Formats: sequence, structure tokens, C-alpha cells
Amino acid sequence: MASIEPIRQRFDPLAGLLPSHITLVFPFESDLTTQDLRKHIELAVEGVAPFALTLDGITGSEREYLFLMVRRGNESIVEMHERLYSGPLQAHRLLIHTYVPHVTVGRLGSAAAFEAALTSVAQLDTRIETVAHSLTVYRLEDEGRRPIEFEVRLAKGD
Repeated sequence: MASIEPIRQRFDPLAGLLPSHITLVFPFESDLTTQDLRKHIELAVEGVAPFALTLDGITGSEREYLFLMVRRGNESIVEMHERLYSGPLQAHRLLIHTYVPHVTVGRLGSAAAFEAALTSVAQLDTRIETVAHSLTVYRLEDEGRRPIEFEVRLAKGD
């Protein structure tokens, strides 16, 4: 994902606080312990083997965000998203937006900045081929930092 970091450094205010990622569960507050959350995630992704991902093409969303789109592996990501929003996380699921797997590479503060950013990235080679091996859980802190809470590895395939 290093190839998109220059784009994020230019357009994403979270670039220095959080590595490139595909969000499976959006930030939430809960009394759930770290151990219980880990157990839920491990059960939710049980049997999911590492899978190939292809990301390519930056599009805009809500005239504010720049998204690097998932072109291959989309179904696996949506399946994990659905599994994770079960059990103790079901109450945190927001249905006001359709879930679309992507990597956020920018967030712009005005319509003019958004249009200029879209134009500047339109011709860039953004194709990334990789393999998803794990899920990482971040803790959101008051000052905006997002340290890693824990990581769950996907099962090895046969």
C-alpha cells in the first residue's frame, strides 16, 4: 500500500495517524472488553482464509472523500463486514450508508478542494495487488491517535 501514501499525505488528514486500511467496522463506543471483542472477531472470521485483493481507481464520495476502490476481493470483504456486525456488534451497525469496500485516500474540506483533488489523481496509476492476511483493531484516542489494540490473523488455507 506504500504506493498510495503520497496521495494520502497530500489529501488525507489521518495519513499520519493511521496506516492505509479497509474499514470493516466503523468506530463505536462500547463496554465490551478487549478480550470479548477479540473472541467475537476470531469467531466471526473463523474459516476465512487469506484472500487476494486488487485495488484500483480513485473515486469521490459525498463531495468530500477520495476512495481507492476494491476491484477484486470485494465479496470477501463484504462477507467479513456482515459477520463482524453480528452478536455484540450488531447494535453498532449503521444502516444509513451502503457499505462499499474501499481505502480512504483523502478527505477534503471544500467542494473546490474536492474537485481539484479528483482532477489531480485522475491519471495516476493506483493499481495495487496484495493479499489480506489479518484484521487489525485500532483504538481511537481523544487526541486523534489510533494505536493498534490487537490483530487477528485469517486462517491458513488448505
